[in-house]
Amino acid sequence: MKATLLTFKSWIGVLVTLIILFGFVGQSYSEPLTAVHVAGIDAAMIAGVREKAAQVVVTVVDQNNMPVANLFVNGTWSMLLKGKASSFTGADGKVTFVSGEIKKSGIIRFTVTNVSGDGYVYTPGISYILISSDDPVKSGITAVAIVSIEADDDASPVVNATVSGEWSGLNSGTVSGVTGVDGMVTFTSGKSKKSGDFIFTVLNFYHSFFADS
Repeated sequence: MKATLLTFKSWIGVLVTLIILFGFVGQSYSEPLTAVHVAGIDAAMIAGVREKAAQVVVTVVDQNNMPVANLFVNGTWSMLLKGKASSFTGADGKVTFVSGEIKKSGIIRFTVTNVSGDGYVYTPGISYILISSDDPVKSGITAVAIVSIEADDDASPVVNATVSGEWSGLNSGTVSGVTGVDGMVTFTSGKSKKSGDFIFTVLNFYHSFFADS
């Protein structure tokens, strides 16, 4: 009986070993996912004679700061406007969203909620932008761009950062300003009586702490 019991135990050991070996052989290893993040969000007021809307351009890049096409970007409008938006990035890694008609004065927030695509994983970074707009007046229409600077590691506001930008479209010129305690700086365009687009582009920002780090 002892010999039979030992033989039975040895077969159990062989069976367990085979199951473990087959378990390792059966595993499949996929290629590592490429990390992507939002490199920037540009905002512009699209101002017409009878209506105006907010336009947001989101730029998505990989870890080498190269634009990535065909990624599905989800976002939400909040504060003055409510709603969801989604679309695919183009060859330049950019996707454009236009809000509904703006009839009131106030602050509009656009937030990127997710970026997805086969073989890619989204790493949250820059996630939102705030846009302020006044009601149109007879003397013309102005656009306001609010730039928010946050630290990558903890999303804390960056104070006393010098931000430079450029207006184009219905208004032109370069401007610069310094972020406050909330990490934000506001730029206001000149007035225009024409129909068209106000476009504000952030050119650069500087802070001694990040320059020396």
